[in-house]
This record gives sequence, C-alpha cells and structure tokens, in this order.
Amino acid sequence: MKDLQRRFCSCRISTFALVASVWAGVLCRPDLPFFFCVFLFVCLSSNSVSFWCVSWLSVLYCVRVLSFSSILFRAIKMNLSTILNVALLVTLLTSCMMFTPFFYLNFQTKSLVLTVTEKAVCAIKKPLFPGWVNVNGYVVTFICYLTLMPSAVMLPTSLRMVVYLCRHSWSLQRKESGSPAAGSYLLVP
Repeated sequence: MKDLQRRFCSCRISTFALVASVWAGVLCRPDLPFFFCVFLFVCLSSNSVSFWCVSWLSVLYCVRVLSFSSILFRAIKMNLSTILNVALLVTLLTSCMMFTPFFYLNFQTKSLVLTVTEKAVCAIKKPLFPGWVNVNGYVVTFICYLTLMPSAVMLPTSLRMVVYLCRHSWSLQRKESGSPAAGSYLLVP
C-alpha cells in the first residue's frame, strides 16, 4: 500500500513539474506566443459556455416538468425551443466577447530573474492586459459572468425541481396501493 502511495505521489509531483516547466517556458520567452493567448481564450470561453449550458439545462427541466399558473411561464413553456436556442447563441457570443482581451495579452517591461541552474537564468515576465482594459472591473465582470450569474440561474430552478420531485415521490408513496404497477420510476424499490 505504501509503495502505491509513493508511486502516486511521485506521479503527481512529476505532473506538477511538467506543467510548471511548460508555464515557465512560456513566461520565459521574450514575447508571449499567440498560441498561448488562443489556448487561454479557448479554455476560458469553453468553460464559461459549459457553466451556462448547465444553467440553461436546469431551466429547461424546471420549465418542462413543472406546471405553472403564470401566463409568463406558460408562454415560456410554449416557446421553450426558441428561447433556449437564443439563450445558447447569446451565451456563446457573450463568452467569446468576454474573453477577447486575452488575445491582446503582452508582457510588462520589468521581469523577475530566476536562476534555474548555475548556467541558465530565466527572466519571467508578468502577462498584462492592454491599457484599454480596466483590470479591476474586468476581474469583477469575469467572476460574475463565470460563476455568480450561472449559479443564480441554476440554483433556484434546481432547488424547485428537487422540492417538486420530493413532493411527487411522497404523494406516489401515499397513493400506492401495494401493486408493483402503481409504483413510479422515480421511486427506488
């Protein structure tokens, strides 16, 4: 067992060392590679789209399963396909717009000098956004768009679904007449 733990630990350390060396290799270059900017853009925008898709899926299930007395929710239920298509298109476009400043990353003029070995010295430069990006405002918008807003959409609809499914399961248990056909697929035997 201890041998397995040592192997796992050494594997984690070597993976960390590989990732650190790749980052250090990118940050030690005299200029920031465009491929690195594209990689950041694709990773961040795809993560954002996936968070938002989970939120929209939660809304879809909530509107599809629950019955509402409000005229607004009935209208949404009738036009759900169109509304979801528009929501996904807007999500994709806003995610791409949100992360476009990553294409304009550049290095600051000062650098941090690290001695990697006795013969090699690496000057790590800090990537910066261009001057037209207010970094503090961008970070707040980034956090809100990537985490807070999808959670604010997903949590109420998910909780409403859980409450509905629990009530539905309890009502089926009360109505159950003892025959296996009276059970629901929601109830675990």
